[in-house]
Amino acid sequence: MKKALSGNRGTLHGLAEILAQAPQVAAAFGKWPGFVLMLLTILTLFAVSLVTAIAVGRTVVDLFG
Repeated sequence: MKKALSGNRGTLHGLAEILAQAPQVAAAFGKWPGFVLMLLTILTLFAVSLVTAIAVGRTVVDLFG
């Protein structure tokens, strides 16, 4: 499984590990604040990647694909 996620897909593996820790984050910050923090982090990363893609003139498919 790790070989399938190596190379360019390594960031997806890291994201999966972060998302797997969501229950611990929610427990640490309380149920709703932890969920909001996790969701805000994911949306922020997506927004930054989208702005980066626009800035360098690539499409989102080129950035993630």
